[in-house]
Amino acid sequence: VDRRGALDVLERALGAHELPLARQDRVEVVVVEPAVLGDHVDIGAGCTIDRGVTAVTRIGDHTKLDYLVQVGHDTIIGKRCLIAAQVGIAGVVEIEDDVAIWGQAGIVQDLKIGAGANILGKTGVMSSLPGKKSYGGMVADAARAFLRKEAALKRLPDLLPALEALLEAYHRNG
Repeated sequence: VDRRGALDVLERALGAHELPLARQDRVEVVVVEPAVLGDHVDIGAGCTIDRGVTAVTRIGDHTKLDYLVQVGHDTIIGKRCLIAAQVGIAGVVEIEDDVAIWGQAGIVQDLKIGAGANILGKTGVMSSLPGKKSYGGMVADAARAFLRKEAALKRLPDLLPALEALLEAYHRNG
């Protein structure tokens, strides 16, 4: 494919309309804002970057999107971010600089991820998160709290017989 042909393919893949027209309260909204890439952005195969609806969709300098990443409309991704495979980012999300989002994490719309945040794989981000912390879990929690809960859950089957014995003794003795 010559240079012009390659650019045509890129223009169709980057910032393509999600559907022919977005609909809101049965009023057609035309997608008019572009998707803008900074310098040295690396986009893996199968990524989808939606064009903006009310604002530009922007990916900052030196950011890497691994394979099969979805970036929603009007989303801003900062500089030097690393987004692993199969991450889904809804529309109107702001991701500040130096954020790492690991595989299969999902981020709902209209929130902010602070600079330097680290989001573990398969995390469900349901609200804005401050920067410089790690988060994990089906609903994102501080990574340390998430790991403590997971460790406690694994011990639960062994603890249940002791707990039942304590409850039985309590009820017996009044």
